Amino acid sequence: MRCGGLPCGPLRRVRCRPLCVPSLLAGCVTLGIAMRVMVQQRVYYGLLKAGGLLDFQNVEGWRDPLLLVLVFSMVHAIGHFTLKLHALVLSGVAVHEELQQVAINFIAPYVVFMAFLYGSNDIEKMLVLLNKFVEEDPEHARKALASMVHLDEDVVRTDVLSRDVVGDALEDAPSIEAVYREVIRGYPEAKAGMPPQEDGFIQFHLQESLWPARMLLDARLSDEKTSSFRLMFHIFLTFCLLVQVTVFCLFFQQAVLKDLYHDAYLQGHTVDVLGAIVLLAHAALVVWIMHVTLWPVMASAAEVQVKKLKAATSPKTS
Repeated sequence: MRCGGLPCGPLRRVRCRPLCVPSLLAGCVTLGIAMRVMVQQRVYYGLLKAGGLLDFQNVEGWRDPLLLVLVFSMVHAIGHFTLKLHALVLSGVAVHEELQQVAINFIAPYVVFMAFLYGSNDIEKMLVLLNKFVEEDPEHARKALASMVHLDEDVVRTDVLSRDVVGDALEDAPSIEAVYREVIRGYPEAKAGMPPQEDGFIQFHLQESLWPARMLLDARLSDEKTSSFRLMFHIFLTFCLLVQVTVFCLFFQQAVLKDLYHDAYLQGHTVDVLGAIVLLAHAALVVWIMHVTLWPVMASAAEVQVKKLKAATSPKTS
């Protein structure tokens, strides 16, 4: 497949807007999903070892706005390519090779990604099976299952976000295990005070499921396990930020400098304004993804730093 008469290279393909734009957007979404899976699996196994069974919220994938946005982006790309093929057919140009390349290099991988995105909402199917949990130490597993506390995700999420769970756990020990025990200890009270909730039609699972990061990344926890995970997660967070900012800059540069300034303003190709609008819409989507994935984590870390600063200066002021 060729873009503007030239073979598509790693950066040149960005100019093949209809097909490359959804792929870049999907890459940003994939990083957000990976971030969510990391914190969900870690909090699940941590609570399981502490005696709590976290029951994750069941989410229907087709009600996730991210899925709808990516479907719209893919349909737009396919529609643009269909229009291009129609023009080539009218010109008498053979399109069989072009169709094959698009089907293999774009449609098939994107369909696989959409299936992955749809299935990623069910985190429980990625967790350890019961027989795997039992076979390691059957006697311990039997005792643990007998005293296991069922934890509803909605209740735990509300509890973690509404109070300083880590601060309350520090009285026991500055470790993540103490935080897990505090979550389990406070669960009955949190459940009793939980107001009835009804799920709306739109369920933005990616944003709502990042709540474990609030306690997993708390800098007040000084145990080795938490410190190692916090370092690894911050490295991954930096990588996500670089990738998503790069994608935003590519969209913005193509829309403003290429389409609007060079093509529309200097050369008078006003039809490129429509392409610029599409690219700017995708750039806005990237900012939105950053806002609901990176920003809550960074804001939570900043809040913890403020608490640490107040705790360090309070004895001096008193």
